Amino acid sequence: GGGFHNALLFFQSTGVPPEECYPYAGINGNCSNACSNPSFKEKIKTVSNYLWGQATVSNLKAELQNGPLVVRMLVPTDHSFDNYVGGIYDYSGDTIPQTNGHAVLLVGYNNNKQCFKAKNSWGSNWGEHGYFRISYKDATGNVQFGSYAVNGSGVYQEDLSANSFTISNVGNGDLVINSLTTDKERLTVSGSPNTPFSMSQSVSQQVSVNIDWSMLGSSSQTGLITISSNDPDEPSVTVQVTAKPSSCTKPSSPSVGTITQPTCSVATGSVVLNGLPTGNFGNWTINPGNITGYASSTTVSGLSAGTYNFTVTNDAGCSSDSSSDVVINSHPETPATPVISLLDDTTLHSNASKGNQWYNKTGMLSGDTAQDYIAKTSGDYYTIVKLNGCSSDTSNVITIVISGITLYGNQKTIKIYPNPFTKELIIENKGIPGNISFEILNATGQVIFKGSFTDKTRISTSGFAPGVYIIKFERKDNVEFHKAIKN
Repeated sequence: GGGFHNALLFFQSTGVPPEECYPYAGINGNCSNACSNPSFKEKIKTVSNYLWGQATVSNLKAELQNGPLVVRMLVPTDHSFDNYVGGIYDYSGDTIPQTNGHAVLLVGYNNNKQCFKAKNSWGSNWGEHGYFRISYKDATGNVQFGSYAVNGSGVYQEDLSANSFTISNVGNGDLVINSLTTDKERLTVSGSPNTPFSMSQSVSQQVSVNIDWSMLGSSSQTGLITISSNDPDEPSVTVQVTAKPSSCTKPSSPSVGTITQPTCSVATGSVVLNGLPTGNFGNWTINPGNITGYASSTTVSGLSAGTYNFTVTNDAGCSSDSSSDVVINSHPETPATPVISLLDDTTLHSNASKGNQWYNKTGMLSGDTAQDYIAKTSGDYYTIVKLNGCSSDTSNVITIVISGITLYGNQKTIKIYPNPFTKELIIENKGIPGNISFEILNATGQVIFKGSFTDKTRISTSGFAPGVYIIKFERKDNVEFHKAIKN
């Protein structure tokens, strides 16, 4: 093993050549064995210090919002990690020696499954195409996953294919080079003696041109190297240097597939993105979201209302153009519970202006969806409001009586007075033997008073609100209804 922080610093300052220049062999090697003139080097612009010692789950998830992390973990001695083939790795064994440290690349996390996702360095035939998932618990357990994290950013290629020029003395005397200067901070020269230096007749001197690609940006730029000498004819000569970043082959934009909108029960939407690059190791990153994967399609979920455009970055670090618009609608709200009341003896009214569906004890009343409903038969009635595919809770229930049901034929046997009433209501039994129970219901079907009597009773109604009331009298299986009005 070795210090991955030092490796990233080497990556930043010196860079690494292409694979064909120094092939991976899986053994300790010597950098001097690399080819002497690679066509380019890969470098990075920035490298952080160690972000922490022991990691926490929240620290790792927060830092992942800025990109992948190189992290340390301890590999268990029981070979359970070596033999990992898939799923969520969760170590529950003994303490692991500190000498079993191992560096991996942390690329993502999944809160639903309580795990991180990381890329190993053991080839694409290991684990899940070279990746593995590991339980959140292993960040704070014996595995110490995520410890000593470091991040780097700004990967770029330094082109080395044409990086020098030659000064030749074609005159009859010594040529003295007094200075070699540049007009750009990113542009320097090397390989020649310190100025001033002298060149005899017919002698040539090669000068290397060095470009700090981290300062260049994404577009081509031109700089000048000025050579000052004792040449009487041309004491100052300029060399123009054009620095052009290596081109990046863009992957195709993600193709937008099925869009699933929020529903009453699910507050967020999702979209299927197709046509994703598989790359050498099946490695891509989708933004927004910093979502990683390797399949040719994926589902991006948890999308709140808004318009999204997605890009994909392949395993070479090249990013696509944006996808077409993905529009996620607002979460449809569940309608408020309606309240119904009586307009007259048979007309029901809902406080919901639209979306009503009326019901009675037998079920839904087909086609009855207006704000008001006229009952055709006696029974219990209520409404449910349905809007944008979402249904409210059931309203209050009101009992409608089309004709009174009496104990002895059609003749009412109970007298109530005065009607309309104000402060007092008197009820008399005009012929029903035995005790009679009664309930007084307001216009919303709520029972506001209960009682019983044999011959006569007086009820104080000072606390009753003005309006229509239904009085239900009951003895055994016989029921009689009366309507009373308070002024």
